[in-house]
Amino acid sequence: MIDRTGKDCTGCYACVSACPKACIRMEENKEGFWYPKIQKEQCVKCNLCEKACPVLSKIPNHKTEKDIHVYAVTHTNEKTRTASSSGGAFSALAETVLEQGGVVFGAAFDENYAVHHIFVEEVEDLSKLRGSKYVQSRIGKAYEQAEAFLKEGRPVLFSGTACQTSGLLGYLGRDYENLYTQDLICHGVPSPMVWRKYLEYRQTLERSKIKKIFFRDKGHGWHNWHLAIDFENGTHYAQSQFQDKMIVSYLRGKCSRLSCYDCKFKQKCRTADFTLADFWGIQDFAPELDDDKGISSCYVNSEKAQLLFERAKIHLKVTELDFNMAVSGNLAMIESEHLPENRNDFLKEMKRKPFEMAYGKCIDEMSFGTKIRWGMRRLLGNKQYDALKALGKRK
Repeated sequence: MIDRTGKDCTGCYACVSACPKACIRMEENKEGFWYPKIQKEQCVKCNLCEKACPVLSKIPNHKTEKDIHVYAVTHTNEKTRTASSSGGAFSALAETVLEQGGVVFGAAFDENYAVHHIFVEEVEDLSKLRGSKYVQSRIGKAYEQAEAFLKEGRPVLFSGTACQTSGLLGYLGRDYENLYTQDLICHGVPSPMVWRKYLEYRQTLERSKIKKIFFRDKGHGWHNWHLAIDFENGTHYAQSQFQDKMIVSYLRGKCSRLSCYDCKFKQKCRTADFTLADFWGIQDFAPELDDDKGISSCYVNSEKAQLLFERAKIHLKVTELDFNMAVSGNLAMIESEHLPENRNDFLKEMKRKPFEMAYGKCIDEMSFGTKIRWGMRRLLGNKQYDALKALGKRK
């Protein structure tokens, strides 16, 4: 039975994509996450949704640690590396697939900075997929689109979280030689509702719409990355991972999906062909490689992946390192994030209050005066609030 309670469902869309009667749709719950809702009157009880579900029907995986090679990699193009969250490994793999006439799927912002899975067919469009996006991506029709390209015989690289790549494999129900899946070492997926509230908060503060977002800006170094936002009025916001309220909420586990706290996909031997991540700990294992500009760990998990990686090396600087050493530097590969005691309270507050007030109550203590000022700003709007503030100063 499809889990609709929220405990184990990852929101991967496999059940929606597999249903031959299109009687399953995703609906947003009170925490801002998508869960399947079945139109029972249309259901023919074929159970294809359950067969596709990567939680209910686990993907066969016969890999062992001996089958996996781990590389520290950086892209040879410095512009590409700078625009990437870590070392640019994804870009190199994607470029290689596109050079073969293939298609690349990944997470991209839409015009409102919500995150969706899309596909690109040109190298110049890879910028849409490049870089971390710490929000759950809506899969939509991506699985069906990938299947169509695979049946045409075109190479396909599908990038996503481990539950999303497993969802694709569950939906397809078979292996394709021209399919390359790439997951990542994931801390969890934050609520899209929290992200919307955060964007509203930032635009209210700056009195301008957002022009561009960089989740992992490395202007202050890879180890001290910042969330950076350009606004249409020319202003620029940047705060470190230790200070930005959205990133703090995420890294403290306050707004992740329930399934992330007991992730069924945390394991060393992944079903995906590639696993990518920041190579945290590289300064201890191989300090000569760490120039604080970003370096990727690339786990090559299959023979098919190894062949593609050999072709991708033309775009990369590569050093092979020990598997268990790499895992020890990024334990999120095998360990789920901790469920904070007030996680549910934070999301309840976020549902009914502005971002900054929910954050202030559940993460930072917001002063009474600040609460009053933000309440008045929300009630009156920026112009009237500023006019009232100016009047008070004149008195």
